[in-house]
Amino acid sequence: MKKFIMLLLVPLLSSCVGPGDKGIFNEPAHATFRDNQLCVTVPIREPIYLSTIQFSGSDDSAFRKVVSPHSVMVQKGDCLPNFDFKFNENVNYTLYYSLIEVGTQNIKYYSVGFSLTGQHVLPRPNAK
Repeated sequence: MKKFIMLLLVPLLSSCVGPGDKGIFNEPAHATFRDNQLCVTVPIREPIYLSTIQFSGSDDSAFRKVVSPHSVMVQKGDCLPNFDFKFNENVNYTLYYSLIEVGTQNIKYYSVGFSLTGQHVLPRPNAK
């Protein structure tokens, strides 16, 4: 019985998640082709600053970048930068962006999952 209790309590006591934690919620981004290039947009009304980027592919490709504070501003409808990352066909990608609202320290998280076939973006639902 003691082993069972320990198996139950140790993960609960050692984790960071609890009833008061907000957690991180990703809002959906949208991927499409614009001007023969992959274009990822996020649903914003006001300008926002890019903070971090993380891409990962099912072919083990990966990219991470932390952007200097307040250096890359994104306007409504703008394509988010991909820093010349090479996206290949028939690879499942998940892209994560964190953006900071102008004039605040509020961070919003966005994600999108997709694969490419020619110049068609095939969305993958539930990218988290």
